[in-house]
Amino acid sequence: MGRRTFIEPASDHAVLTVAARAREGDRREMYALRGEPDMRTSLRACVRLSLWSWVLRVDEEPGAVFGIAAARTGAGLPWMVGTGLLALVPKAVLVLGREWSDRMLGLFPRLENRVLAENHRSAAWLRRCGFTLDPVARPFGATGELFHFFHKEAKDVRDSRRHD
Repeated sequence: MGRRTFIEPASDHAVLTVAARAREGDRREMYALRGEPDMRTSLRACVRLSLWSWVLRVDEEPGAVFGIAAARTGAGLPWMVGTGLLALVPKAVLVLGREWSDRMLGLFPRLENRVLAENHRSAAWLRRCGFTLDPVARPFGATGELFHFFHKEAKDVRDSRRHD
């Protein structure tokens, strides 16, 4: 029997659950960006600064929290923090990334953010979702760790649909 996944608006309970169960790569990335050792504080700040945030549930349990914030440039800043439950539903996570980033492009002409260079799992997922990652990682964030800039534009989605 397959696992059931669904998306709903992020609640504080879901945020705290994901913060407590976050994957190690996501924890390291959040610390490198914010310099805040408390994952609960960091994830709550992400939700607070976002226009919208949601939770992906896997069999009723919070598996990830994700959202979109607005950059001063007019671009959208997508983000996601996941738990080990995501490994149980890889196809759902890929569909989530593709469909929700396309939805976000209905609100913003461009999506962009950064991914910790050593977070290979997240970087690979971003590529599969249609994002372009800069090949050169540069120091960024509170700790000066190396990050890859990534982006996706509405025209990228239109172009990929022509080839389907």
